[in-house]
Amino acid sequence: MEEHPSAYPMEILKKIYPNYKDLISYVKLDTSMELDKNEYEEIEETVQESFNSQIVMGSKYKTRIEQETQKDQMMISGLLISIVFGIIGLTNVVNTLVTSIMARKMEFATMQSIGMTKKQMIARITQDGIVLCLSSFIVAVPISYFLIDILGNQLLLLTGFNGKIFMIGCTILFFIMMVVTLITSYIVTWSLNKKTLTERIADAG
Repeated sequence: MEEHPSAYPMEILKKIYPNYKDLISYVKLDTSMELDKNEYEEIEETVQESFNSQIVMGSKYKTRIEQETQKDQMMISGLLISIVFGIIGLTNVVNTLVTSIMARKMEFATMQSIGMTKKQMIARITQDGIVLCLSSFIVAVPISYFLIDILGNQLLLLTGFNGKIFMIGCTILFFIMMVVTLITSYIVTWSLNKKTLTERIADAG
């Protein structure tokens, strides 16, 4: 036998069910507009005071707040993960750049012996770092775009993938990598030039 919802005026409900407060398990409120925070809290307090305190009240406002909270949590989690991967990426770039420079100590010492200045050495190392960063981005960005698009729109059924935010993040990361590359160039050049050319050539040999 099917059950059908029934609607009674409050006076009749009280007469039929004197203990109506203990029988209510669901309260539905129809409003012409979505409730704001103050209105929702006021109605929730009234319902809990008037009826059974164990009643759970639901609304579009509450659902929206819960969804916004979940979205914020996912954004924070995604940001933290991005920061971790960004740090790993920067570390790899710096490590690769420094390793390459150390392997070319003889080359730089020889070039300095025939007139290369410290500024030219920094510019050369920075140029190599930029090429390395560009190569990393050409490979990493399309793969990341593809994977995040799948996770955002298909697998996790979230709010979707925002390509604009993704590209802004990539641009910021690229500039950070450029700054790190430039700083690395200065530090490595300063470190190498602490020794004389003769000592550096002897060490490299």
